[in-house]
Amino acid sequence: LQVAPIFGMETGDFNADGHLDLVMTGNWYAPNVRTVRLDAFVGAYLQGDGTGRFEVQDGTESGFFVDGDAKATARVATGDGSSLVLTTQSSDSLRAFQPRGADSLRTINLRPLDQSAELQFPNGETRRVGCYYGSSYLSQSSRVLRVPSSVKRVVVTSSTGERRTIFEQERPTGAPE
Repeated sequence: LQVAPIFGMETGDFNADGHLDLVMTGNWYAPNVRTVRLDAFVGAYLQGDGTGRFEVQDGTESGFFVDGDAKATARVATGDGSSLVLTTQSSDSLRAFQPRGADSLRTINLRPLDQSAELQFPNGETRRVGCYYGSSYLSQSSRVLRVPSSVKRVVVTSSTGERRTIFEQERPTGAPE
């Protein structure tokens, strides 16, 4: 039996298909008297299908492979509006991965007290997402919201209950409400 803990986890639409995906890292190289080294994990990229199901993608195909004593995962915005997924490893190098299809996502800068956002799609579907400072062991991601280009409206709610509409796509002339 091979086991390993998960320390780093980040959600997002990493392949720009409109569905949430998940990347994870882990392992534990600091055994003590009662536990052995837990090192069976090489990271995972799980591609979501929009129904709550995820399919594990092979690291050689997805490009996400983190072998080692990985502890944290964070997503940071770059100057051109895209992002990088960073993973840290104890006594090893920082690894960076470029999500595929990142150019089809819009980036919205968040305010310090922004807590959640509601994304509305043209088909009427809505998705609520949390606005976190970090989601892994001792990590902090950039305070931006990445929105698929298909989203027609974004409403952000702060921790004080203030709601504001970030953008709303114009409805074509003559389109039903």
